Amino acid sequence: MGHWYRLKLEPDEETGNIAVDSPDFPELHSFGETEADALHWGLDAVLEVLAGRMHYHEDIPPPRARRPRGRAVELPLQTYLKVALYIAMREAGFSNSELARRLEVHRPQVNRLFRLDHNSRIGQLEAAFKAIGVPLSIEASLPSEARKRAPKVQSYKIATSGPPIIRHEAVHALPHREAISGRFKKASAPKRKKTSA
Repeated sequence: MGHWYRLKLEPDEETGNIAVDSPDFPELHSFGETEADALHWGLDAVLEVLAGRMHYHEDIPPPRARRPRGRAVELPLQTYLKVALYIAMREAGFSNSELARRLEVHRPQVNRLFRLDHNSRIGQLEAAFKAIGVPLSIEASLPSEARKRAPKVQSYKIATSGPPIIRHEAVHALPHREAISGRFKKASAPKRKKTSA
């Protein structure tokens, strides 16, 4: 199970905008003034469709493990995990009530695991996967430049017991658009004052 959904971009001669549709979601329709703008709103529309389908307990097609040809958008990691949990639960025949019983929590706490506007903790999602018998593994490989600086550390892994069946690669992944706010600036070392001999 991967994390890519396809988009179809076509110029709209009447408005001069770029129309956005998706072969994966027939109900998805959006637009943008430029290609970058169309992809931005295309991802936003995909998230809206996913939220709606989970709210109304409708089927969701699994995202692709590899980036498909043509236009496509990648889900943010937390969204991907929530969608993967939702799909796994439906395939296994679990209800939110049953998951709440296994986790020994109230049902509203489980419902929030499937809300894309709620920032669930990774430990909560990991516990939910484990409760339905689906082992979870998350691996982030360091870029080649980082490996040169730290050759002994090539990956970080979080896993439950059992073989990993869900893997999110983060080699070339960009931060979600909400996280791009200049907070990843490199901190400069404080200058030392010269002392007289």
